[in-house]
Amino acid sequence: MKKINVLITAASRRVPLVRAFRDAVAKFGKGRVITTDINPLSPALYFGNRHHIVPLTTDRYYIPIIESICDVEDVSLIIPTIDDELPIFGRVRERLEGVGIRVAISSEETGLICNDKYETYQFCLRNDIPVPVTALAADINDRKFRYPAIVKPRFGRGSVNVYTVQTEDHLRLFANYVPDALIQDYVEGTEFTIDVLCNFNGKVISVVPRERLVIRAGVSDKGITRKNKEVMDFAADVATRSARPLARRHPPATDR
Repeated sequence: MKKINVLITAASRRVPLVRAFRDAVAKFGKGRVITTDINPLSPALYFGNRHHIVPLTTDRYYIPIIESICDVEDVSLIIPTIDDELPIFGRVRERLEGVGIRVAISSEETGLICNDKYETYQFCLRNDIPVPVTALAADINDRKFRYPAIVKPRFGRGSVNVYTVQTEDHLRLFANYVPDALIQDYVEGTEFTIDVLCNFNGKVISVVPRERLVIRAGVSDKGITRKNKEVMDFAADVATRSARPLARRHPPATDR
């Protein structure tokens, strides 16, 4: 049976993830799980079979260092875990696959779209995916907004600088305060985080919706799995559309 060594990047506090891969790899024989992180105090580092300390993903030597780790550890599969890495690994995916290393990642273009909330909105419009109306703060004088409204950064995560505003005065205040601000319709309802697993050809394998019960810094701290068919079908449809070629992508909004 083929030995599979898995590299999990930015391990951080993802102890259950590392454990799950160790259990899965054990079923295939003598494979190992290797972890990386910038912080030597990250707990999940030490739940792999081996670990390496690496620089930030923005470091010019980040990918060469990852490649050297893959060579030393005979890695077969890379699992990137943070948003910042997605387009970076997407950019070098074919190069890594050329030397026998699969990367559980979408294309670079998909990663760039997903890290840009306005480009995500535009992608949804082009693919008939229902989405709250979203506008750039630069368009604040050109349209009317419904209240309450949401002001959030175009780039960012963890619910940092996300505000609910009730009036036009507050909208203008926070639109000037939040960097690269977006203005979005406020939507009420049950909030889900949906995990979707696809194979390397983009075919959906599994969809798991989790109702978010307690949120900490934009991350679901407590939740409950809900087998909601409507939500699952919607997520699978979005994933299927996202797997199609992205040739219709418009120029970034900042170029207009």
